[in-house]
Amino acid sequence: DCSMFLWADAANDRALKKVTEQISLFNSSFEIVQNSIRHTVDAANAVYTRCIQSVMKHTSLRLKTGGKDGAGAAAAGKRVELIKLAVETYVMDGLYSKVFQGMCAILSSEDSALNKITRNLSEVSPDELELRREFRGGLPMALKAVALLNDYRTPLEKLLCLKRAVKLITDHTLASAAAAAADGDDEGSGGGGGGFASRGGGGSLPLTADDLIPLLIYPVVKIEVPNLIGNLFYMDICT
Repeated sequence: DCSMFLWADAANDRALKKVTEQISLFNSSFEIVQNSIRHTVDAANAVYTRCIQSVMKHTSLRLKTGGKDGAGAAAAGKRVELIKLAVETYVMDGLYSKVFQGMCAILSSEDSALNKITRNLSEVSPDELELRREFRGGLPMALKAVALLNDYRTPLEKLLCLKRAVKLITDHTLASAAAAAADGDDEGSGGGGGGFASRGGGGSLPLTADDLIPLLIYPVVKIEVPNLIGNLFYMDICT
């Protein structure tokens, strides 16, 4: 948890106060400029920059990043990156209402157009997308994962949510492919044809882009995320 990492030490209270002030000031004074996502992103980045400066200046964390030898310098570099990630997560959680909701408002017309398309495709079946049956087992869990996208607040959390959905699909499909290939190898060795028999007769081919893309499209079509484009922009631009 980034809060425990950053603020567990009482010596960091001064930095916490300064970070809290920066977040509160942004939320009380920042105004969204219509049709200008860059304005919102630049303003959020400015808050993050001031917060990371406060953290590195006023907390005990900076005292733990020293190290002049090779191994020490590498460890220090990793710790600095961890501090930056923790501060980014903490700040973006605090700015969520202003930044994300403002971004979604700017992109509302694009999201409306996408929603119209997905509603028209809501009854599409796996067969119509030509999803191979052996690769469909991970779809129910992936649908549940994508449905939680708007429960998360920071760009990193949202990105991990989508990565989790993709992993649920690919893990199952690759496991199915491996199992089918192993069955083909057994049949091939029994018949003297070798492991390549799985490609020619009933075994499974490797997972390809032609297989994966429809598997990723299916959750987008079936799960109603009304601000999907806003989410994607938020993840892409704010990380």
